Amino acid sequence: RYYITATCVKGRSFKRKYDFTPTSGDIGTHVLTVTIHDDNDVLLDSKQVNLIVNAKANNPTSVKNVLAVGDSLTTNGEWVEELYKRLVTNDGLTNVKFIGTKKTASGAGYEGYGGWTLDRYLSNESTGTIIWVLATHDKDASDQKAIYKDTNNTQWEIETIEPSRLKMKRVSGSGAMPPSGTLIWLSGGTHTTTITFNGTESESNNPFWNEATNLVDFSNYATEQGVSSIDHTYILLGWNNTDTSETTYKNSNRIFINKIREGFPNGKITLIGLQVPDIDGMGINYGASWSYKEILKFVFEMNRWLKEVADEFVDVDFIHLSSQFDTEWNSQFAEYPVNARNPATIRTGINAVHPSIEGYYQIADAVYRNINHKI
Repeated sequence: RYYITATCVKGRSFKRKYDFTPTSGDIGTHVLTVTIHDDNDVLLDSKQVNLIVNAKANNPTSVKNVLAVGDSLTTNGEWVEELYKRLVTNDGLTNVKFIGTKKTASGAGYEGYGGWTLDRYLSNESTGTIIWVLATHDKDASDQKAIYKDTNNTQWEIETIEPSRLKMKRVSGSGAMPPSGTLIWLSGGTHTTTITFNGTESESNNPFWNEATNLVDFSNYATEQGVSSIDHTYILLGWNNTDTSETTYKNSNRIFINKIREGFPNGKITLIGLQVPDIDGMGINYGASWSYKEILKFVFEMNRWLKEVADEFVDVDFIHLSSQFDTEWNSQFAEYPVNARNPATIRTGINAVHPSIEGYYQIADAVYRNINHKI
């Protein structure tokens, strides 16, 4: 019932997207006009935006240290690895270094921990609420957020899925995870078999915490990483804050930014927004205990909050990820029966917020566009 038109002297307008892949001859600023009309040809809204095309970055004259911070969207380092490849391997920027206690296959450092929030990065709280269980299992992306109980009836939610271990987040009860045993399915997911585990591992402690001073200390962190500066920080957090108020969330971002600035006042900081979640993945992960309209509203609101916080600071900016992310095609999918009586299958999203590898590549692309003109 609505007609969206993208008009520009550059690029191409398609049914489901506007696409512009610039060449060196396109360097400069190009105006894109987006309009929306209803069935009666009434103009509902219109906006002009500037598409700014920059040349590829030259190798910096001195080493620029990049820090990526995140939650489960960063825990395995997929988008960090792709960003590293684009900058270092493809563009040949030898003076760009990715720092962090975790490493990708190419050696790029980063900090990403499933279930974490800004507040966890700002504290030295106990990690007993999030535990890795070591197990051979049949769980996949469709089992994200499924609930299990241990032998003490403490309830745990599957937070991160790896081939030989599962990260479990305590959601009910106060008991510690047993050192070994079984976890019985209660709700959510599609694979309901019992999880038998033979060991546990504690979640990592806050990498930015200085044990000597009991404070978050980025200067100390940089020293531990063997670098003298943190020049670019990219923060991708928010999916674990769906119950956080605007005031609280904005304040946590301000505190985190100021903590970085205490050690590195000239460092550039970028807040990365959230992508639109997959509606079928929401159903797979959360059953019917959610409202997609409310989740979508949350994404739009959090993106606004992050942009408003970024605007309060010098050299802090915001990446609007959802406008650069193709939820319709780059989420995780599987084939499901169209209904209980028909064996024909339909492509169905199986994870609300964790994308396919192509989705992680798109996150890297968005960050690449941002960092290219800063390096």
